Amino acid sequence: ARLPEDFRAAVVLCDVVGESYEQIAESLGIPIGTVRSRIHRARALLRDALSKDDGDGADGA
Repeated sequence: ARLPEDFRAAVVLCDVVGESYEQIAESLGIPIGTVRSRIHRARALLRDALSKDDGDGADGA
């Protein structure tokens, strides 16, 4: 599953580049509340995708 581009941009700027929410809002030209919601939703989608990968029955050996 792929993240929508708007979610991906916000989470990459935050978690990879290390920008603050304020910097991301300015860079993307969106309100800070939108930055917060996009990052929250992106992380939830990533968490869900990763937890589904863990439940594939493989023992890791």
